Amino acid sequence: MGIVLMISYETLLEIYFQNPQFGYLFPCPDQSGRLLENISRLEGIVAQHNAGAQTAAAGDIAYLSP
Repeated sequence: MGIVLMISYETLLEIYFQNPQFGYLFPCPDQSGRLLENISRLEGIVAQHNAGAQTAAAGDIAYLSP
């Protein structure tokens, strides 16, 4: 079992600038860049899925209307 914590990027930067050694706890820039790219890609997939679900729901409502 594990615990997942989340902070905003702004908070992360604030912590880093207050204590630059904090940055050593994070992976190298290449890995971080890949992680951010994956997050962006997945956010796009989720947005497409949500848009498709809304379109399908709107189609169902239109179908039920007289």
